[in-house]
Amino acid sequence: MRTHKYKFWDIEEKRWTKPWNIVVDEFTGELCVEKGPNGETWTESFEEAGIIPCKFTGLHDKNGKEIYEGDIVRYNPERMNGLGDKLLVNAVVWDEDRFKLDRFSAEGYYWEECEAIGNIHSNPELLNG
Repeated sequence: MRTHKYKFWDIEEKRWTKPWNIVVDEFTGELCVEKGPNGETWTESFEEAGIIPCKFTGLHDKNGKEIYEGDIVRYNPERMNGLGDKLLVNAVVWDEDRFKLDRFSAEGYYWEECEAIGNIHSNPELLNG
């Protein structure tokens, strides 16, 4: 069984953060943020709270680093298929029922050959080029 693990990007602060408390909304069944100063509590969706959750894929890169949704990885599709040494950079996204690379077919690459080099929130410039 895969562990459900997240890291959280604070949109306003432009940094990784841990929300006060993650709970399941009793009405919608969705994960949300429980907030409140001075003992008061209320729930907000991640969007309302300005937080982007990034789910752990359950995978690790070639250096053993955990790969999360939104991470940017460097990989060599030709070498993975035995064809050469060209390096590509791509973002990890959720696609219906699995994680995949955003601009590359999910077939034919090996996650253990990828190297996590950043993420789309704090290093979007890595995708340019």
